[in-house]
Amino acid sequence: MDSTLWRKICFSRCENLNFPVLEQTLAYSSSVQEVEIDWCSLVDDYCLELIAERCPHLSALNVKGCRKVSDNGVIKIAENCINLKRISLSFYNNNLTSMALVKIIENCPELYDLAVSHEEDKDSEEGFHFPREFFKTLGESSNLKVFTCANAVIPDHSLPPGTIWRLDLLELNLPNCLDLTNGLLNQMLSTCTRLKNLDISNCPGINDSGLVQVAKMCPGLLHLNVKSCQCITDIAIESIAESCRSLQFLCVAGCEIPRPTGNITDVAIKCIANNCSELSHLDVKWCQSVTDAGIAAVATKCTRLLYLNVSGCLAISDVSLKVVAACCKHLKNLDITECLRITQTGVNDIVQNCLDLTTLDMAVCSYVVNLDFKPNAETYLSLTHIDFSYCTKINDECLKHVFPICPQLAYLSLAGCHRITDIGVKYLATYCHNLQYLDISFRGSHSSSLISDDSFNLIASNCKNLTYLDLIGCFNISLYCIEKIVKSCRYLKLMSVSQVFDGSTLQLLIQGRLKTYRSVCHVEQVTSSTRGKKTVYNLIIKLSAPTL
Repeated sequence: MDSTLWRKICFSRCENLNFPVLEQTLAYSSSVQEVEIDWCSLVDDYCLELIAERCPHLSALNVKGCRKVSDNGVIKIAENCINLKRISLSFYNNNLTSMALVKIIENCPELYDLAVSHEEDKDSEEGFHFPREFFKTLGESSNLKVFTCANAVIPDHSLPPGTIWRLDLLELNLPNCLDLTNGLLNQMLSTCTRLKNLDISNCPGINDSGLVQVAKMCPGLLHLNVKSCQCITDIAIESIAESCRSLQFLCVAGCEIPRPTGNITDVAIKCIANNCSELSHLDVKWCQSVTDAGIAAVATKCTRLLYLNVSGCLAISDVSLKVVAACCKHLKNLDITECLRITQTGVNDIVQNCLDLTTLDMAVCSYVVNLDFKPNAETYLSLTHIDFSYCTKINDECLKHVFPICPQLAYLSLAGCHRITDIGVKYLATYCHNLQYLDISFRGSHSSSLISDDSFNLIASNCKNLTYLDLIGCFNISLYCIEKIVKSCRYLKLMSVSQVFDGSTLQLLIQGRLKTYRSVCHVEQVTSSTRGKKTVYNLIIKLSAPTL
């Protein structure tokens, strides 16, 4: 391929990317417009200066997580790449200041999307503070449409008096900005009447008053995330429902303070149902006062629903799932984790009628016994992700009716399902060859002697796309079987195993044997516990790419 024609270069999370490699890559690539080098620990200012010199037509740059990048490199980008439209940066302890952001905004008139985040640093106890000068420049930028600022300190005094506010955002994301107040949020949005997306998750300073004002200023809002904003109640959500009738995404997960009625109740959810018929995503996780009545109202009125999360809502039962199954035929993602009143009746209704369902999370649904996933029509299911963790009544007979019609299954958790034996695992290995993630662990005081080499030899032969495998507590999986799994599953990166053996000898055996197939095989962690008179060693093994 002719490198002079390259438009995009992506080295995301390439830990070995450094200046010489980047220099060689960009040697004949003057046409590059997009560069993604996020979370590359060796990328520094010299790399950014090289990009600024070699990529004059750069329109998008992602250097999030690059802790060696400082003001000097970013300013060089601002000076040379004036056509920049999108940039994503991270603040660590004193690596960047707002001066670099001001330069980017001032020098790049076409800047459309600016994303900055303060990443946790063990050497820094405080979040990044934005000074007044930055907000003055930001407020006067009329071309910027998407602004993301995560984990930063944004106090009210950040706004200079007399600022000419021209900001006309379509999307504003301020997650985990703990000092954000109603006043500052409303000032930032005062000219953003076309705002579509707002994320103020985990911003405890925002309450009903602030969100009611947002509803008035931004009637075209489509996406609202107020996760873990514990001062938000029914009042604010009703105001959003009545003003923002095109709302498609609502997350109020964790908006819950222990009180008799709860912050978010069926009152707000029914108001959403009655006014926002285009809703496709609803997350009410741990909203204890949301019941079957509220969810049934949403299902009846919002038939385009694709995503529903009611995990931890203890009042939810089969009653609402039956309505969802009947009305929301295109549902793709359902999370009913820890909904203890739900049984196999509700789950079967969903799976048999919502044939587009790809993700089903139902961990700790203790009363689910006999599952029958066979749909009404003779067809395979679309499920790629199933979480049965700690569904303690799930057994081999259940799996017999699940796996044969889920050939696309890629993610499966059977953690804590102590009734599963080799028979159930063989059903999995026989029908689900695309499996990538498998957790069949037993932690704490639990263990399983019902799962052995007999089934996992078949897993090794049939499920060659595995990248993650957790077998903690499965004591009958031998070292020879583990070796076979590593040899056959060439994409496996992380596995956890338990062995009754001498710990140091076990590490040497594993590292010695498995390095036959992998250039790097490192035991990340070893813990031990007593099982009768024997010592059990639990190991987390990190694997590299296969040895050729």
